[in-house]
Order: sequence, then structure tokens, then C-alpha cells
Amino acid sequence: MVGTATARDKSDVIVDVAANVMCVDIGALADDELADHIVDIEQLRARMDGQLSVALARLENSRAYESDGAVTAKSWLKHHVRMTGPQAGARLKVARRLQRFDTILRALRDGRITFDQVRLMLARCTPMTESAFAADQTTLIDLARSVHIDDLAHALDVWAAYADPNGAEPEDSGTDSLHLNQSLHGRHMLQGDLNSVDGELLGRALERAEQQLGSTSHPYEWPLEPATRRAHALALIARHFLDCNESPQASRPSITILTNPTDLALGLGARTDRGSWLTGDHVRRFLCDATIQAALTDEKGNLLRVYSLGQFPDAKLRRSIVARDLSCQFPGCDFPGNRCEVHHLRHRSSGGETTPENLALFCDRHHHLLHRYGWKAFRNDDGIVVVLNRHGDPVGPQRLWDVRYPDTS
Repeated sequence: MVGTATARDKSDVIVDVAANVMCVDIGALADDELADHIVDIEQLRARMDGQLSVALARLENSRAYESDGAVTAKSWLKHHVRMTGPQAGARLKVARRLQRFDTILRALRDGRITFDQVRLMLARCTPMTESAFAADQTTLIDLARSVHIDDLAHALDVWAAYADPNGAEPEDSGTDSLHLNQSLHGRHMLQGDLNSVDGELLGRALERAEQQLGSTSHPYEWPLEPATRRAHALALIARHFLDCNESPQASRPSITILTNPTDLALGLGARTDRGSWLTGDHVRRFLCDATIQAALTDEKGNLLRVYSLGQFPDAKLRRSIVARDLSCQFPGCDFPGNRCEVHHLRHRSSGGETTPENLALFCDRHHHLLHRYGWKAFRNDDGIVVVLNRHGDPVGPQRLWDVRYPDTS
């Protein structure tokens, strides 16, 4: 049995620290001592995470899990340790990758960085950045220890942009999903996973709806728990949408994002006024089409320019563009125009104007291609939108009827 192996790869230091931490009488601690004790517990957790990563790598490499009849290390963890599938998979993935980065693994085992910080680091380790990642392990550890956890992802994106200037931004690790199920008692349960753009929009809408609920008469007793307020706010958003006669694209929440020319040029992200980070792709999409206020700063954070709401396509201009284009302008896509986004063919950061000639409709998927993956779009002399892939080749059906046949007369 794996769990009863006599040879245990445990650090005496971790055992001693664990003994000291676990024997503390929490009820007898003063408030300032309690805070220190919580830090000690979390540091111990980090050390144990490092030790667990080493053990998991050995478990997988030696296939020791097979002695219990398990087919994979993941299934062994689910059965013996009661980990969920996603948690076991994430743990094994980190353990597998950390075998190549001893310095980071040692920092984790010493409790100098946390498991969450390690996962953020490894997300930026791609085939194109792996050699730089290995060489910069000490720098990345110092970065993780000096930067606030809310800013670490962005700081690592800056490192990745310099390590691989031509590389793509880290992909969103999840898949957008939303589930609304009704229970036997008639209540509905909502669960979802949203990307950073949609999550930011929903968060902003919920905040505005909560404010409206708090300023109007309602049958609920206030103050309510935050989760309850958000539930009532979501219902208010649904009612407002159903009562709204305008296209859903005609009015969007106002979001302020802070960015600077260097970050835009490098394809880096920006902070919103709610404190969350958006990737460079999402920033460019917001600058391209939405009722978004963008504050452009210099490298020191001094305000240079504010793109006001009036500079973006208003409802009247949007309706005109929809009437002209009717659908997504990507070749072969017929996604309805009233559900598309308005794209600046020449981007605003490059001096593009918000005029009908410089605007075209693209669905969310193809708008994403144009901003993240380097595809291009322009309007030719005939007024037709031409799309070029990342290699500069035009996208569209081959015009076989243009082939010239020899004269047989």
C-alpha cells in the first residue's frame, strides 16, 4: 500500500515547525499574536505544498499508485486523499512541471512563496519562454515576494512580454459556462465560470443594480448579506433587460481602465477602477467598442489623456453600422449584426477615428482573433472589408470562376 510505505520522504524541519504550530492554544492568543499565528499556519501550508509536490512527482514517476490498483495518480488521489478531479489534476500538473525548476521548488518548500504564486508563475512558462523562465527563477521569486498578490499576474505578464515579445498572452484557463438549475423545491441554483471581460461587465452591472436597490423602496429588509444583495441585483438586471427596447449592444456599463503607451505597445494589460486586471487583448477590445472610459497615463502614472464616452460609437452610430453591415464582416460568418461588436479597422491607439468608414461589425469570436492573434482587417477601395490572417494572407473562398481557360474556338 502506498499510504503505509515505511520509507517516508519528509523534512525534519517541516515536522518540527508543524509540531510547534499545531500545539498552540489559539484561544489563549492575544489579537496581535493571532495574526502572527495565521501567518505561521499559511507558511507551514506552503512548506507542505512544496513537500507534497515532491511526493506527487515521485508517486507519478514510480507509478507507485498501481500497487493499490489505481490506473492513474489522479484517480489514486481522488480515492485515497479525497481530492476532487480538478484539484488533483492541478496538483499533479504543478508537481510535474516543478521538477524542472529546482529554485522555485526550493522556495516553495522553504515557505518563501505560496502554491498560488507558483501556479501564476508556471502559467507564464511556455515553450518560447521556458529557457528564460529557468534562468530567471530567482528574479521571479523576488517578484512574487515583493508584489501584492493582486498585481502579481500583471507583473508576470510584463516579464513574459519581454521574455517573448512575439508570444501570445496567456490563455484564459477556463471555459465560459453558466448553469441555472431548478431544485425539487422550486428554487434555482446558479453556477458559472466567466472570462475576465464578461466577469468585469457583470460585476459592474451588479454594483450598479445594488446601488439602485439601496435607493428605492423594496420589500426586503436592509441591510442584507452581500450574497443576498447580489442575488436581488441580478434579478433586477434580468427585469431591466426584458423591459429594455434597445438592442443589448446599444447601452453597456461604463468602465474606466488605466493604461499607458508602452503597455499598449507591448500588448500588456491594465487595471480597472474596480481593482481587477484585464489582459492587453481585452483592453484593446474595450478601447475599440464599448461605453468605456480609458485613462491614458505615462510610465509614472501621470494622466495624459482621457477617452471620453462620446468618442466611442453611440447608439445612433451603432444602429447605422448594423443597418449597413447586417452581420459579422468576417468571411463566411453570418452572426447577426445586432449582437456583434463594432471594431475600429485602424485602432484608436494608432489614431483611428470613430467614423463609419473606419468601423465594421465583428462577432465576439472574430473580434477576439483580430486583437489577440494579430489578424488584420481593412476596407478596400470598393468599401469591402478584407481580412488578413496572421501570415498576411487574405481570408475567404477561392474564386474558381476567375480561372482563365484556354480558347478552344
